[in-house]
Amino acid sequence: MNPVRIIIFLIALFFFVVEVKLIRKGKLHEKYAIGWFLLGLGVLISGTFPQLVDGIAFYLHIYYPPILPICIGMLIILIQQLQLFIISSRHEAKIKQLAQEVALMSKLLEERDEARESVEV
Repeated sequence: MNPVRIIIFLIALFFFVVEVKLIRKGKLHEKYAIGWFLLGLGVLISGTFPQLVDGIAFYLHIYYPPILPICIGMLIILIQQLQLFIISSRHEAKIKQLAQEVALMSKLLEERDEARESVEV
């Protein structure tokens, strides 16, 4: 077996082990872990069977096959960034809504306390 294939296999195996540990510790949610698992599987397959990458690149008329995994990686990163921005925007809107609700409740509590104080006097 080619030493490069062995190194890629070990990197993919290390990647899977780290991912499983992160899931067990609760630092990586399962719905995000699926994407990372598929990415690791893709690295494992493309490293183990480089002729598969060459065949797909030839079919897509890519004349330099090693650029195919780089392009796929960039596409995955762009999709992940878009997903993270969507989640961040959703959280930002929720935080704004919660801050407004807290401010409103604080105002209502202050008014209630003022009304109680005026009744007691």
